[in-house]
Amino acid sequence: MKIEELEKLMDKFHDIYSEVYEEVLDELLKFAIRDKEGYIKYVNSQKIGSNSYRSILYEAIMYDANGWENFLLDQITYIIEGYESMDKKAKEELSSIYYLTNIDDLEKSFYTSAIDYFKTKLNSTHPEIRVVALESMVDLHFGGEIEMNGQLKRELQNQLKDKAFKVRLFAYLHLKEEDLLPKKYKPHLIDRIRMKMSSDYKNYMNGQKIGAKVAEQILKKNLG
Repeated sequence: MKIEELEKLMDKFHDIYSEVYEEVLDELLKFAIRDKEGYIKYVNSQKIGSNSYRSILYEAIMYDANGWENFLLDQITYIIEGYESMDKKAKEELSSIYYLTNIDDLEKSFYTSAIDYFKTKLNSTHPEIRVVALESMVDLHFGGEIEMNGQLKRELQNQLKDKAFKVRLFAYLHLKEEDLLPKKYKPHLIDRIRMKMSSDYKNYMNGQKIGAKVAEQILKKNLG
């Protein structure tokens, strides 16, 4: 399939009434396997931001990313540094980090290098970057089966004391989910009140419920 045809399909990718999802990912993966350098060149030709195809291109290689470790690291730093340089389009691309970090079975060096990189971003002046750094470090730790040593655990737990409520919120949610909270830890009363009113909190909890239902359906299907 020619790239022009792929782009027409990618334009429909996020249309909930479209049925091109699997076809697009399949065709892009074929492209990536057939011509890795060409694929990387095409990704890098894409402008950063919500109007680019970057998130789709990242997702296409997400489940077959062996050998793409350097590319993944390059893309992570490109997006993060773009954001920190005040590129407004990079903010729109920040969610794409998920497709670059939530990957299993890669070289151990990828996970350790990415964790070390995100560790430096826990002190970013941008709360959004601190949240992404925290989330990514948790994903990378479990995806790469990296030992949760005391220092790494403390680095993550320190985010519970961040000056920004959003960072404290997501630190609490992710660390609680992975049983990494300090013993007997409980958010301050004002934060517990904020959580009840927070759209971020509600969206996270709804996402957890949906994820649990999907996992249950897949399990039933496999056992059935």
